[in-house]
Amino acid sequence: MSLRSGITVVIPTIPPRTALLNRAAESVAEASSYLVDSKLSVPVEIITSTDANREGAARTRHRGLMAVETEWVAFLDDDDRMLPNHLAKLYGAALTNPRGIDYLWSRFVIKYPDGSSLDGPAFLGDKAFNQWDDNDPCQTTITTLVRTELARDAGGFLQFEEGELIDGQRRGEDFEFTSRCRWAGGEFLHVPHVTWEWWHHGKNTSGLPDRW
Repeated sequence: MSLRSGITVVIPTIPPRTALLNRAAESVAEASSYLVDSKLSVPVEIITSTDANREGAARTRHRGLMAVETEWVAFLDDDDRMLPNHLAKLYGAALTNPRGIDYLWSRFVIKYPDGSSLDGPAFLGDKAFNQWDDNDPCQTTITTLVRTELARDAGGFLQFEEGELIDGQRRGEDFEFTSRCRWAGGEFLHVPHVTWEWWHHGKNTSGLPDRW
């Protein structure tokens, strides 16, 4: 498939989470407007990948990835939110870096159901945002901007089930996907700005159909 210029945001969801999905989609619209205001006028689309059969977020996200027709894909869970600067910071960094970047991630703030919040470094540690270590699964999350070709070449999200033991450790599909993107030759860049909100509910639901 020939990919056209643009960014597609893939949001996996299930029918009962309409309010969350609408909130996530509104945040993408705000980030798209900010992108234009920043003189980075690249088309932005949204693919909502609905898990009607409770396959789990990973497989649902993978179906969305396979439907992308733009050069870049951004992933956003339906219960998270982009801040207005998210796409501009990541896409702008990709355009201006001479290394030819394929994969970008950024800082985040954690929001809890009781209204409290915590910044990402306080939750995961500063190392999670300042360097990459293949042996540390807490380096990145699903909320990334990736060249679509690289994401597909790396196998997307079908090669791993959340909670599977690998080398004696339980690792998330975000870590496995990111590791395979690196093994596929992707160039990585951390963008040291807070650009999105991770709404934390106390348990991980990715890849686990019974926890949606």
